Amino acid sequence: MEKIIYYYIRYRKRLVKKIKKHRRHKYRWEGTQKDLMEVVYCLYLTGNVRNSMDDTAQLSEISDHIFKMFDLEPPSNPSRVVAGLKARVNQIERSVFCKALSHLYADLSICKKNR
Repeated sequence: MEKIIYYYIRYRKRLVKKIKKHRRHKYRWEGTQKDLMEVVYCLYLTGNVRNSMDDTAQLSEISDHIFKMFDLEPPSNPSRVVAGLKARVNQIERSVFCKALSHLYADLSICKKNR
């Protein structure tokens, strides 16, 4: 009986720990990780993200912070993921930004297929 109580208490502690961890993260990413990497790459290209040394942040720094904000594992080589995004077939049709821009600008002719 003591063994059952021990395992039950241990299970409850792990469950409480998971619930507390889940509550810590207020944001959840609903898209694919490739879509999130596309957003990160766009932030990197603008050059508007600065690090603590007031230099332009590197792609790996930005991806680490953004992925951790959504409690996701950042890619080990973000440049390789970006190269894969650039090499994909139907770049415009699959782009998360093209989809967003087509909703924002109704006359965006390049993305009309996505509507």
